[in-house]
Amino acid sequence: LTLCFSLGLLLSGYAQERIFLPGKTFQVKQQHARATDIVSYPVSGDECASTVVPYPSNGWGYVGGTNVFGDRVKAQHLEFTGSAVFTVIGALAYFDTPSVVGDSSVTAKVYEVVENAPGELLSTSLPVRVSQITPPSDTSVEFTIFPFNDSMSLESPQFFVGIDFTDLYSSMDTLGLFSTLDSCGDGSNTFEMWSDGTWASFDTTWFLNADLLIEAIVEFAEDTTVAADDYIKYNGLRLFPATPNPADAHTVLNYGLDKDQEVRISLLDVSGRIVREINPGLKHAGQHQEQVHTFDMSPGTYYYRISTPAGSLVSTFIVQR
Repeated sequence: LTLCFSLGLLLSGYAQERIFLPGKTFQVKQQHARATDIVSYPVSGDECASTVVPYPSNGWGYVGGTNVFGDRVKAQHLEFTGSAVFTVIGALAYFDTPSVVGDSSVTAKVYEVVENAPGELLSTSLPVRVSQITPPSDTSVEFTIFPFNDSMSLESPQFFVGIDFTDLYSSMDTLGLFSTLDSCGDGSNTFEMWSDGTWASFDTTWFLNADLLIEAIVEFAEDTTVAADDYIKYNGLRLFPATPNPADAHTVLNYGLDKDQEVRISLLDVSGRIVREINPGLKHAGQHQEQVHTFDMSPGTYYYRISTPAGSLVSTFIVQR
């Protein structure tokens, strides 16, 4: 009976026009946001990006998640320029409060870009159960970390990071991503995989120009240095490898700015818990270093996030003794 009911909803969804509905908005304020200035999507420096929403879909569900149409994957285009070779080793995604029934799992996936759309699947994260998703607080959106065990170096600065919701239809869980507001983004950079495996962009299916709140965590190749030409770049923020890495008593976070910017740095453990906040404040254009004492940190892997009003980049370092 449950299977027939779900199938009926999906079939009825094909006959419906896709319509995004008004949803509860969240104002992302710097003093509250766990993810300062949101994510590395194309318009993250725009003032409009401070307001985010989990758009509901007509029928039931979300534009950016499970819905009556049976959409399987929602993916966001990202582009990190620069000269350094890097690997996507994780993703951060921002979800509305889930409805947990069977408590199935979702995964993050990295796709190559083919003719401006998602192409070959490059890597898949470890699964995260719906009950493990971090919901928004009263004051801020919150992220959930998706770590990757097996990743490959990217040959192009452009790629897609998506969330695969497929298993949630059989378990009857409901989950959706936050996005920017309509007209605060580029719907041709935001894609969904339909139930038949084909890809379509938000601007053509939903007539929606918004960006999903999905962020990539990168790791530099072992031979990458802190030389002036070894970095990845997004929106005027340059990220160089942390040195030394692995760290014992300290490591140095290396970054650069194209113009004067306010900078904030967050250190997180592998569960996504913030273990330290650093507020360097206003930094002038050029290269900068931030020394981090690690002697009081437990051995293991940590993520660090460097944020400016124009965007943010995330990488990793290891504490080893």
